[in-house]
Amino acid sequence: MKTATYFDETSGRDGVRPAYRSVLSWIESLGPDALKNKRKEAEALFRKVGITFAVYGEEGGAERLIPFDIVPRVFTAKEWR
Repeated sequence: MKTATYFDETSGRDGVRPAYRSVLSWIESLGPDALKNKRKEAEALFRKVGITFAVYGEEGGAERLIPFDIVPRVFTAKEWR
């Protein structure tokens, strides 16, 4: 069986990228259950505030949440430039 490969923006050639150290520390301090709860809280807030969109012409026309990730993407100033 082939092992899945993926890109992990938190890691570089020498391990965890410095820009991500505090983010990973935050994630580890929360634990998986708390992180799931944070995502649910964010989704509820998005629905309440109306950060949604509808696909017109789709049956039901249900509103969907704007896609987001509870884990932020971190860019250094050099990368941003």
